[in-house]
Amino acid sequence: MPETYAARRPWWFGCVCVLACVPAFFMPFMEGMEEVRAALGKLFTYFPVYVCASALCAWLSYGRKTYVAWILIGVLALSYLSIWLLYRSYGL
Repeated sequence: MPETYAARRPWWFGCVCVLACVPAFFMPFMEGMEEVRAALGKLFTYFPVYVCASALCAWLSYGRKTYVAWILIGVLALSYLSIWLLYRSYGL
């Protein structure tokens, strides 16, 4: 990848990508997540991998296709919302 694309990525978008990854690593330790883990099985185990891959793809695509990066972050936020709704229905 040419250096011109890397120069177009602002530092604040890197912070957005990192902040999008942080909650995924604390999810298994939240109280009440046992039922969600049982319902999702392996999908819950691989959720942090998906989150990191999505944030990395968003970071890499920001310089060339900015709208794709924001779509990836939006889909990532929707996946957090779906896990949270599943937690609310099973965990409480």
